[in-house]
Amino acid sequence: MVDCILLDHTGSPVYYDQNADTLVRGSEDLASAAVAPVHYDGSRLRVFKNGAPLALDAYQVRQEGSIGGIEDVSISKGGFFGAAEPASRVLVFSRTVVSVWETFRCEPRFYEDTSRYFRASSWLSVHDRKVHDPDAVQLTDNGFMVADRYYDTLENRPALDALAHDDSEIVLARGIFTDRYVRYDPLIYFVAFGSEDQREGVAVSIRSLVTIGGYKGNFCVITDRDDIASVLPGDYPGKLHVIQASAHTRLEMWRARYQIADMPHIDRYQPVLYLDTDVVCNDGITPLLSDVLMSPTVCTGTEDHPGVVIIPSLYRESKAVGHAFFERDNFFPEAVYGFNSGIIAFASIRIARSVFETVCSTINRMIRLDATEGWVDQAVLNYVLRKHSHVDDKTLSSRIAVGTGDGIYPYRDTNEVPVFVHFWSTHAHERLNRIRNYVFERTLSFEKPS
Repeated sequence: MVDCILLDHTGSPVYYDQNADTLVRGSEDLASAAVAPVHYDGSRLRVFKNGAPLALDAYQVRQEGSIGGIEDVSISKGGFFGAAEPASRVLVFSRTVVSVWETFRCEPRFYEDTSRYFRASSWLSVHDRKVHDPDAVQLTDNGFMVADRYYDTLENRPALDALAHDDSEIVLARGIFTDRYVRYDPLIYFVAFGSEDQREGVAVSIRSLVTIGGYKGNFCVITDRDDIASVLPGDYPGKLHVIQASAHTRLEMWRARYQIADMPHIDRYQPVLYLDTDVVCNDGITPLLSDVLMSPTVCTGTEDHPGVVIIPSLYRESKAVGHAFFERDNFFPEAVYGFNSGIIAFASIRIARSVFETVCSTINRMIRLDATEGWVDQAVLNYVLRKHSHVDDKTLSSRIAVGTGDGIYPYRDTNEVPVFVHFWSTHAHERLNRIRNYVFERTLSFEKPS
């Protein structure tokens, strides 16, 4: 419906403070459900309480003029006109004549539920790193609650309207305070070509993410198989995207993980996590994904696992993490240890797109030069991310353990329970059974996160 709000001479909306029974200029530090914007229907003032209009009969409204079809009015109470004095938040009813401070502009508004854009998604509140699902947002007469924080719809109308064009994040005002929320719509993706073990690895990893990690988002698998849909648990509410692709060599299979930018609607997802098919979830995953969402660069995990890494993944020694690139380019990063390309995470594709394109183009050049020995994609990724200063090796490293045939080796000097166990150091012929058994045992002993 068409209605009006009242603006004072500075453009501040007029609110009614139900607790003090006064009219005030803006909600400011009084922001709460008890401080409601004043509506004008052409004859009287009113606010909304418990979903119904409540007339403010103590106040009278008189038209003072019209500019461009927009009315200017005065408000009186007990025979005196209200003034929006610069030094007072509360309207002062002590005037016998109408001048500038006593004039209020009626601004027509179409009162639609603009908070619906906010309530359509889950959001990470930056101030406490908690994820709020849509059903956690409680509507009030004039705004909405997120946990214990109240946001006035009128005060936040521009920010809420902007979500229709860019809903990646929003800054909401609470009077003189502000809070930032980042949309939480995660995607975890895999690459699985060829063998049945690859498909089964995806299925086991997804099972661990759901039952142990408490993951509720969507998945994607880049594959050449036509039976991949069966990897998703039958009762899982999330969606599985399947991208059909082909790979004739191991290098082309590795390259596929960097082509996720081609996925339709990939810009919708944040954060995004890539996992090799020999990675399983070992603990609740939401805190890790929340930290990734706050990282400005691509997140990786360094290979600093004493007791399992026989040949250290050192930039100045190991070809597997790009030593040949760094040496020929006469550039070595300050970091000592290289990282593993089997777990990669980023807040959104906007962060990863350009470096992933560079990785793919570099791999394509190496294919043409027939220089494809070793763990090429990992070497290229290490080189590109370090050269571009576009890598975060802190967020993930301590949360990854390495799995072998008989043990789990955590990151150096950490007391954290690993979120992931990566079984890259397990012999290929025993890897799948080892992973299955580990997930089964961990599921039995793990209390599912809420």
